[in-house]
Amino acid sequence: MKTGILFAALIAVMSFAQVGAQEIKVATVDMKRLLKDYYRTDEAQQELNEKQALLTKANNEKQKQIQELEEEINTLRKQFEDPSLNEAKKKEIYEQLQLKQQEGIAMSRSLKEYLDRKRRQVQEEMQRQMRGILEEITKLLEEKAKADDYDFVFDKSGNSTTQVPVLLYSKDTYDITEGLLKELNKDAPKK
Repeated sequence: MKTGILFAALIAVMSFAQVGAQEIKVATVDMKRLLKDYYRTDEAQQELNEKQALLTKANNEKQKQIQELEEEINTLRKQFEDPSLNEAKKKEIYEQLQLKQQEGIAMSRSLKEYLDRKRRQVQEEMQRQMRGILEEITKLLEEKAKADDYDFVFDKSGNSTTQVPVLLYSKDTYDITEGLLKELNKDAPKK
């Protein structure tokens, strides 16, 4: 779909150029680089890393609890297998063993559900942040294109559905990526 639109735009550019009706002003931009080098992307990634670290910590703590419970279960199993126990004591240990096993299953299930839910939340938050960052970049790009009177701005980092770059060649003189990066990072905190 995107490739078809870009192809139509390129044909339109070539048609205008051949007719000579007006001069077409075209620029390129590297959207991958803008996204990668924008300081807010780093901030979002750091926030994601912090949330992942908290999830890992919570997981480790719960895994430790599960491991302790497994040790209790093993101890109860050994006690249950003791041939010197009378039937009443064996029955009591067996009931404790069953309860501990059910507790372990519930704990494992609860941990898995918790981690799945939290990972989904972190992923959704990251997607929201990235959408916001992309909207900021796109807004600035549109403002720059209008201010400098560009007819078309092409993303030179974009690939077609066959993973071939859509824009195969452009002069660097038409690339506005550096100027946009400077504008985007003007409010970046000093390191």
